[in-house]
Amino acid sequence: MTALRRIDFWSAVTFFLLGVVVISLASAFDEKSRSYPLFLAIALCVLSAGLLVQGLVSRSAKTVDRDEVEIVISGPGVQTLLWTVWVALLSVGAGYLGPSVLVVGSIIVALRGGSPAKSLLQSLAIVAVVFFMFYVIFDIPLPVLDIVDEILG
Repeated sequence: MTALRRIDFWSAVTFFLLGVVVISLASAFDEKSRSYPLFLAIALCVLSAGLLVQGLVSRSAKTVDRDEVEIVISGPGVQTLLWTVWVALLSVGAGYLGPSVLVVGSIIVALRGGSPAKSLLQSLAIVAVVFFMFYVIFDIPLPVLDIVDEILG
């Protein structure tokens, strides 16, 4: 079956499984925190199902070659590894801010290259905006260290 050799097929399977994992994790959240990740996970599952069907019915003879595999590993593969580290850090109680700055900065460096200092500043800005939106504006509790909670009151 040539569909098993197409990148669309495997991307769809990976995205669908990721969506299922997020749905199962988000189901354990409280009512207030659950809706946003559930919506995104369900949307990811629906879109990946469409991509899966497209990969299965496509008559294109194009299959994955060595260069494409290297691109997938160096891009999404590195991101997946870094987000797994992020989830592990959150699971052990490292809070949201530190692990997020570390992971987002590492992804920026891995994908774009350039100055690590500039990437760190960009990741600080991105994480601060997301934190402000969810923790302050939407009043959605994020895992924070006690010292951050005391500072924000």
